[in-house]
Amino acid sequence: MPDEAIPSTDAIRFSYVTVAGGALALADATPTAITALPSDELDSDLAPFAGFWFELRDVDGNALWRHVTLHPLRGTVEVYGADDGDPPMGLLPDDVNAPFATVAIPALDGADSVALMGAPPGAPGGAAVELLVHRFEAFVV
Repeated sequence: MPDEAIPSTDAIRFSYVTVAGGALALADATPTAITALPSDELDSDLAPFAGFWFELRDVDGNALWRHVTLHPLRGTVEVYGADDGDPPMGLLPDDVNAPFATVAIPALDGADSVALMGAPPGAPGGAAVELLVHRFEAFVV
């Protein structure tokens, strides 16, 4: 796992929306000059994962970059106990319920596709699946 940000002037800012049934759709792709976040762990032996992440893949489906985060479009929030070490107490509906999320993904050599991975709609605690996969290289200028 890299210790520092990946300098990049060739990144794409992808924007996503929630559509009918909670599915995700690509809304916009804009080339941008940005310093990308470092990649989270890429070790495939850690699968199956839980949670939500963005993944940049090569043509063979191997992860080149991964950003693990809270599900930006799930419509719920985690409620925690009084102590920082307490596990989540549960999920409550998100009163903000923002139907839009954005991420900047570095244009790394060999990049072919982007996958949004997470629990399927209606099963927020379920195992992660591919929620959306789209081409990356088509947006690189």
